[in-house]
Amino acid sequence: MSDGRFAILDPAAGISGDMLLGGLIAAGAPAQWLRELPGRLGLPDVGVRIEEVDRCGVRATKVTVVLADGSHEPPSEAIHQPHVHPHSHEHHHAPHRHLGELIGILERAPISEWVRARAVRAFRLLGEAEGRIHGVAPEEVALHEVGAMDALVDVVGGIEGFEQLGIERIHHRPVAVGSGWV
Repeated sequence: MSDGRFAILDPAAGISGDMLLGGLIAAGAPAQWLRELPGRLGLPDVGVRIEEVDRCGVRATKVTVVLADGSHEPPSEAIHQPHVHPHSHEHHHAPHRHLGELIGILERAPISEWVRARAVRAFRLLGEAEGRIHGVAPEEVALHEVGAMDALVDVVGGIEGFEQLGIERIHHRPVAVGSGWV
């Protein structure tokens, strides 16, 4: 990356990984690169669906990370923490991946060192933040299997997408987070 390109993000009310990936594809990152990313990360049962959509009269590129069976999990369901119920009942828990497993996948993946360093840092920051919120050590933070796979593709894809476009710097406007109380 040497031509000094930069990106300006204006997330207004936030941005999801899928939205960022869609924007990178719309900006010129090759769709085939993104479709091949799960395989390069060693995730053979994960795929990427890319489609053109219309949102309130505006054309957009929608990216969805899916399992081989077509299922996906919304991001709000991705983080899992141990919990106790005051009563006994059966319920299903999806398989989980801990922070160390995700970092191991990144360390083995055939990605550039520039991408790897940033992706590992992103996951370490996520683990630290989630650990603080839930009162557990970062290495105890677990992501549901589907959420973990989605996060890997979103994080690596976002970083590698900027690399694909030759973007060296990213500037962003603030996110309007609002306020309130419960």
